[in-house]
Amino acid sequence: MKRPEGITRYQWLRYNFYFVLEHFIGYTNFEKIAGKRRDALFVQIDKQLKGSNRGELLELPTVTGEISMEEFNKKYVNNVLPVLFKGAANEWVCTKKWSFDFFKEQYGKSEISLIDNVGVIDRDNPQEFEQTTFADYIDQLRAGSLKYLKFSRIMDEDSSLKNDVDLNWLRKFMSFSSIREQFFMFMGVKNTITPIHNGFAHTIFIQVTGKKRWILWEPNERIFLDPRPERRSYWYSNADPNKEENPSFPLFKYAKRYEVILEPGDVLWFPGLLWHQVENTTDSISIAYKFVDIPSVFKSSRILAPLFFLSTKPNIFIQFFFQQINKTDYIFTKKREELK
Repeated sequence: MKRPEGITRYQWLRYNFYFVLEHFIGYTNFEKIAGKRRDALFVQIDKQLKGSNRGELLELPTVTGEISMEEFNKKYVNNVLPVLFKGAANEWVCTKKWSFDFFKEQYGKSEISLIDNVGVIDRDNPQEFEQTTFADYIDQLRAGSLKYLKFSRIMDEDSSLKNDVDLNWLRKFMSFSSIREQFFMFMGVKNTITPIHNGFAHTIFIQVTGKKRWILWEPNERIFLDPRPERRSYWYSNADPNKEENPSFPLFKYAKRYEVILEPGDVLWFPGLLWHQVENTTDSISIAYKFVDIPSVFKSSRILAPLFFLSTKPNIFIQFFFQQINKTDYIFTKKREELK
């Protein structure tokens, strides 16, 4: 993917050199060796972009009705763009049947894990790794808890839930090179968030109940987000979209973004390595259908895609082993300290 608009080739090369260096030697060592040079680069870019129109809100592509896969790939996959399929899941069983009461009554005894993974839990309302049941969790939500069920594998553990989505519609987005189909469920109350992060897999996100506010940034906007390369199998940024003038992130105000409120029945497609922050604006249940397509992910970022295979927290090959043998996603079934 091309370098960000307004950034010179030399600046982009320098930034990526620093990013890769930090990936291999860690934040503490990087700050000692090159932290001041990286900061000086950011100061230079800030002066260069001051007064520019950069940082504008982009129009999110939207599809109503049907679209051929040929047109979809040409317009969105090849250009690394997100796209909203407005109301595509309106008639799916899940959008008509699922609710907090449904899961408490039908799956109340099913065990779920509340994760504590760094970068994907709310910094202002952190939660501990915890194993509980749907019934107990929903009771906690109704008592005012802000615990957020994320990346739950309940649909893979109980495949009957897959009958409530249109699998044929979802699977048409996969190509001959696509692998590792996964379902993740999300359930939380109003004002719970997942901070800025990205992952390697392509995602089709189905809003089942309630509403979510999404903010998305294209992969190479990361220079403005200043994420930490910690050799994880995902990346995250501590930048806050509600605090654009944060001095710790001087370039964040120049990041171009998409914003959308997903309503019940809406479906959002976005490619691997696309940055996003998500906030529940009401109580909400949603599904992420994910799959990996290595050739197209390399279109997203020629830096992040290779570094994904060099992740060590956990080692990406260990994660793949657990996925194949135990049918679990290793990174979301271990406590944070176990992944260091």
